[in-house]
Amino acid sequence: MTTVLKSLFIMISLSISRSDYVLYEVKAYNSHERALLYALQLRVPLITFLNGVSNEAAIPMDVIVNREISHMFEGSLRALDIQWNRVSQITSNDINQKLNTVSPNNISDSFYNWDDILNWIETKKHKKYKKIVVAKTYEKRDIFFLKLEIHRKNPTVFIVGGEDGMDWISSAVILNLLNDLLEGINELKSLLNHFNFYLLPILNPDGFAYSKSQVCEL
Repeated sequence: MTTVLKSLFIMISLSISRSDYVLYEVKAYNSHERALLYALQLRVPLITFLNGVSNEAAIPMDVIVNREISHMFEGSLRALDIQWNRVSQITSNDINQKLNTVSPNNISDSFYNWDDILNWIETKKHKKYKKIVVAKTYEKRDIFFLKLEIHRKNPTVFIVGGEDGMDWISSAVILNLLNDLLEGINELKSLLNHFNFYLLPILNPDGFAYSKSQVCEL
């Protein structure tokens, strides 16, 4: 972790939280910049990325920052050479309304945390689509696969991801595949006439949740 981020974490720990916030628009243009923003998202409770950190270059990300640390946040972004724009100052009522209106519907533009993934899965509707829980983890999270079966006699494609807690990419790929199949994107819908799909996006939910938590050491 960079010296700039370590300094920011120390200063934040000395700050007093208040009810005013600042809304920013932040962009990352490469994997290094995204990694730095991930560190902020995971480690700093007073900084909230409303839709997570985008895994696509130059996609604007809305970030809410406690006003007490806004100058430190801006200074850190300057030092890290990350592009940002201060949009407005908002109150605690504004932030609650904004957070309540954010819904995880677009799985393609960020790596979701465990709860957001569960919420997103519940939004997907299809008469042949079913979530099946096969086990519980030590921390009582569900291990499940997503069944998409159109014709029972079709051959089955079984895909597993998220075996390692830090493997966010395979889980995201599987969820994007599911979304494309259900929405008929990129002509993938025709595959459902020939194959059934059993998708297990996160085999290690506890490790995944831990890797996305604030206590995870990067």
